[in-house]
Formats: sequence, C-alpha cells, structure tokens
Amino acid sequence: MSEDPRKLTCKEFQNQMAESVGSGVDVWSHPHVQVCATCRQLLNDLKTIAENSQRFRFGVNESDPDDWSETT
Repeated sequence: MSEDPRKLTCKEFQNQMAESVGSGVDVWSHPHVQVCATCRQLLNDLKTIAENSQRFRFGVNESDPDDWSETT
C-alpha cells in the first residue's frame, strides 16, 4: 500500500473504503478522494443509492412492497 494517501491507487482506496465508512471515518475528506474524480464519482453514486434505498424500507406507514410504480 502507498505511504501517501493521495497516492493510493483507486483499488487500494476502494479496498479500505467499506471499513472506513463502517468505522465512521469521513471518506469525503480522504486525501485520495480530493484528487481522484473516479472515486469521488463512486462515492456520489453510492450516496445516491443509499438515499434512494431509504424509499424501499417498508414500515407501517409505507407503501405496499408490491407497488414498484415509482421505480419506472
């Protein structure tokens, strides 16, 4: 692994990303993310997926799980 976090390869960063997120580390401020548009886009995509997935958590006041009309 690279010593300088800015010089991590995308693969190195992505391999440690889940652990970092799980431990509460602010991955958005990671030096690699600051210089790598590819990993910034990956984080943006994952954030969008996570936000949208909240719509599909069905509770008492939620829509019927068989109603997927909003997904099209």
